[in-house]
Amino acid sequence: VQYVRGNPAKADTLRQACIEDARGALVLAQNQLDARSDHTSLAILLTIETIKKDVFTVAELVDNNNREFFERTGCDAIVCLSGFTTHIMVQELLDPGVQGVINQLTSTDYGQQIFVAPMEATGKVSFEDVRQWARKVNALLVGYERDGWTEVNPDHDAHLEPGDKLVLIATKRPPSFTGK
Repeated sequence: VQYVRGNPAKADTLRQACIEDARGALVLAQNQLDARSDHTSLAILLTIETIKKDVFTVAELVDNNNREFFERTGCDAIVCLSGFTTHIMVQELLDPGVQGVINQLTSTDYGQQIFVAPMEATGKVSFEDVRQWARKVNALLVGYERDGWTEVNPDHDAHLEPGDKLVLIATKRPPSFTGK
């Protein structure tokens, strides 16, 4: 891992870090307890998106009231930990043990992980057919993403369409579903 010193909101610093060659970029808040950190993150996002629009950006948002500004930059994924933390705490209170499940699913070090993978089938396919395929490749199909909306645990008679993404749980990334 190479470390580059400098202001990440400056184009020269990002170029030195080879942003032009990057497929993805994480923008972390300077201080998760200070909403003003969003201002710095916005400057970084604007610079990244100006240099290379097709880099997949994931940004940490401190104040959810700033979400619309992050969206305007073209940021691909926005994660607001304050809301997420509250949700996990409430879930853990209602169903003790949820935190352990969430920890495992979000870890890249051990156990089961969540994968979102494009579906490469060319026609409509039943969710149940894809679920059976997933079992054969040691994965659990839990939902799908269509047009930016994620459907978890859909009705048994749901159908998947070309362009949908599969939401799977497995120990390693499953192969692509082609429908064959």
